[in-house]
Amino acid sequence: MAESSRGQRLRAWTAVALWAALILTLGGQDFSADATGGWIEGLLRALFPDLDPSRLEPIHSVTRKAAHLIEYGVLGLLAFHAMTLDSPSALVRPALLALLLVAGVAAVDEGRQALLESRTGSAGDVGIDVVGGAIGLSALAGVTRVARRWRTAEPARA
Repeated sequence: MAESSRGQRLRAWTAVALWAALILTLGGQDFSADATGGWIEGLLRALFPDLDPSRLEPIHSVTRKAAHLIEYGVLGLLAFHAMTLDSPSALVRPALLALLLVAGVAAVDEGRQALLESRTGSAGDVGIDVVGGAIGLSALAGVTRVARRWRTAEPARA
């Protein structure tokens, strides 16, 4: 195995580990709904001064769930990339393994949150997290498909 390949894999898996650590950090007490509510709602008030105050809480909740989708979408992409370095032509197995890794990190995160006073662990959030990973991988598949078609398309004739 070439040293550059080994270094590439090490960097890819380090990125996966660091992103998972970030997710687990965000799942701690410092990032509970109560802790983030003030600054997210303050930002919303600054951006939308005429926003009805009764809409702040639902927007805050949706923002937090969207963060789950994004966080785990990125984790799925990083894991998929790391898994395909050895065999770039393999796609289905690494995608399924990436989703399994996403589910594992999500389960650990939600299980830990169930033990914290300021958080609540939720099987539904694990589902949202796995959907986030699937969305990330689906977006990658779509972009890859479009890029392949674009590369193989004949140039337009004048």
